[in-house]
Amino acid sequence: MNLKDYIKSYFQRVGWIPPIINLVCFITPIVFLQNSSFSEKEKILLYLGIIGFIYLVNYISFIFFLTKKSFQRKKYVQR
Repeated sequence: MNLKDYIKSYFQRVGWIPPIINLVCFITPIVFLQNSSFSEKEKILLYLGIIGFIYLVNYISFIFFLTKKSFQRKKYVQR
């Protein structure tokens, strides 16, 4: 399976919600924190927290994708 097929199959199984959450989580803090009165240290901590949230969403969606794929393999083996 090449990369294009893998990405297409990922979006068919997981959906478009994780990439949309990623875009919102990248754009929103940039706009919000640029116009805020937080100190530089607070801005860095907020950025790190947001990056951690994005990582968590991606990790969960990837595990969901792999789990769904393994269930389908088990069905084929049982038949």
